[in-house]
Amino acid sequence: HDEHCKHPHHDAGHVHDEHCDHKEHHHQHDHHDEHCKHPHHDAGHVHDEHCDHKDHDHAPKKKKRTHNLSLVSSVGFTISGLLDVALFNTFMSTLLQAKAADLYRTKGVLAFANQGDVKFVFQGVHEQINFGPSDKPFADDEERLSKMVFIGKNLDYEYFKESLLACCENPAAAVITMHKR
Repeated sequence: HDEHCKHPHHDAGHVHDEHCDHKEHHHQHDHHDEHCKHPHHDAGHVHDEHCDHKDHDHAPKKKKRTHNLSLVSSVGFTISGLLDVALFNTFMSTLLQAKAADLYRTKGVLAFANQGDVKFVFQGVHEQINFGPSDKPFADDEERLSKMVFIGKNLDYEYFKESLLACCENPAAAVITMHKR
């Protein structure tokens, strides 16, 4: 509260406004709440669906968007075989340019050739992807597997499988397991 507050417990109900003749205060009004009684605030009138004023509109509330979830699916892959960094980056760039609107979420853990025990992670929403080394490297006895999930609509499972196989350093020796939902 400030000196402009009109609560009855302040100044025994005296309103300090443009009609007041006191000289010891100013008439700046810098708060707006339900207790404000200045004429420009409609004296506490609530503008809702019961209001019959014609000088303002009562815009209807926006309808909540609904999504047809029957079109949404997910596909996951486990790849035994190291990925080639350049090939995988090209695949992801091409995929995101062509299918960003259909890809809702992507994420994965990646094992790249020539990267030692560095485990890479990526996650994304539509075309926004975060990619980088994980805080935890692969353990000495941990198999270097890549695991990823794509969630969206109109997912072409075979396209993903073939494209990811082509991203492997040695496609002939790689094994890809697909997990569909």
